[in-house]
Amino acid sequence: MADLAAFADALAGLERALVDAGLWEVDEPTAEAMADAGAFGIGAMTFGQWLRWVLVPRAHQALDAGVLPGSSNVAAYAVRELDGTPSGDRLVEALAAFDAAVESR
Repeated sequence: MADLAAFADALAGLERALVDAGLWEVDEPTAEAMADAGAFGIGAMTFGQWLRWVLVPRAHQALDAGVLPGSSNVAAYAVRELDGTPSGDRLVEALAAFDAAVESR
């Protein structure tokens, strides 16, 4: 279960980084946007909304089920999306740790 523990730690770190970046309090997307969330929420919601309202809840569901996602590469997208934003580097680091926890299984 070390993989699940590492995943849980990475998820907690991601949640702290979202709080620190001011993204924990982003508005919840509309039902229509959630239905069309797609990859990173492109075109339906902001990246911050996707992180807070799609990625984090799905990661918690995976953790609760005891099944890690098959892969994760969200940090690479975040580098482009968060370039030049305050707290962007910290959030990218947290997402890289999240990706590493998924891939370490």
